[in-house]
This record gives sequence, C-alpha cells and structure tokens, in this order.
Amino acid sequence: MKTITLSALFFALAIMSNQANSPNVASSYTFIKKDKDISLSCRELQLPDKRKTREIRAEFRVKADVSTILEVITAEKYAIHWMKGVKEFSNLSMAKQNGWYAYIRYQMPWPLNDQDCIIRYRINKNESQKRYVLHLDGIPDYIPQKPGIERISHLCGSWTICSVSDEGCSVVYIIYSAQKAKYPRWVTDPVIQNNLINTMAAMREISETKKH
Repeated sequence: MKTITLSALFFALAIMSNQANSPNVASSYTFIKKDKDISLSCRELQLPDKRKTREIRAEFRVKADVSTILEVITAEKYAIHWMKGVKEFSNLSMAKQNGWYAYIRYQMPWPLNDQDCIIRYRINKNESQKRYVLHLDGIPDYIPQKPGIERISHLCGSWTICSVSDEGCSVVYIIYSAQKAKYPRWVTDPVIQNNLINTMAAMREISETKKH
C-alpha cells in the first residue's frame, strides 16, 4: 500500500500548462469530506482529448498572515517539512514579480524510481481585497531530466490566500491532473485525500508556529 500511496498521490498532480490543453469544467464542486478542519471537494473536468479527470480542492483557515503563509509554501527551508514524500525542494531562480521556478523531487519506495517536477510560480495580488493567488504550472523542459528519475510532465494548480481577520487567512488549494491513472479510483481516492489533508495540516501547523 505504501507504493500505491505515494505514486497515486503524485500521479494525481499533473497536467499540460499551455492554453491548448486547458480543460472545460464539466461539473460543480461536490463535497468529499472534512478532517482536521480541512474541507475537501472535487469537480469533474473535460480534457481536450475527451477524457475526464477531477480537480480536487482543499479549503481551510490558518492563524497567520499572508506573508507568513506564502513564505512557508515557497521557501526551501519550510517546504521540505510539510510536503509529504518530498526528498528535495530547491528554488531554481530568484522570486520576481512575474514568477520564479522550483525543483521538487519525490521519494518513491523501491522498486519505483523517484519522480521530480519543475514548477513555475506566478503570483497575482489584489491589495485592496487582501487576496493573493499563487499559480503553479509544470514546466518539464526547464532543466534536463536526471538519470534514473522520472519527470512529471503535467502539472497545474493554485493557492488562493485571503486575509479574513487580524488573526488569520482563508486558504484554498486546487490541483488537477490529465495524466492517465495507473490505478482505479477506488484504490487511489482514499490515499490521495488522506495525503492531501495531512500535507495541508502540516503546512498550517508550520505557518501558525513560525516565529515572526
């Protein structure tokens, strides 16, 4: 089950990031479960090749300000601790207004090869509404593939962080994949959901306990 746990989670985090491969929304969000004060829901997407996939959404509150949460999400020294199954996280370029890049390597159990991906971060700020959206796109060709490591080629998601009070923010994380699944949904769904909840809970804990 450990093999299925990690591979199912990370095979679920992929999609082409260019406009030609953008999906159409085929349904509204449906509630899945709530655990650790984190609500999960999903909706169905219609892909350009006529296949269907699902977008999963996590929503929760964090007792920290926007800058703290963004730092925990993107800084090397924090990301390695809350991203479940991650062996390496490193920023490949300096953060700029128009975006930056990061390398992530996921540790897979034997006999599977480790997997990696390159993520382009782009941030949109609405200061008046105190709303920040951090976009994530997979850019597989940004650096050469390493021998023995499988490159995750398709990735798309976002973090939406809104300041709701002096005590904290609402956070919405969205991710979806167009990569063909290796396992049936009845096997992967509980694994993906539990991993996502544990990952979001770890990010929240670090954000709330980080010293300012």
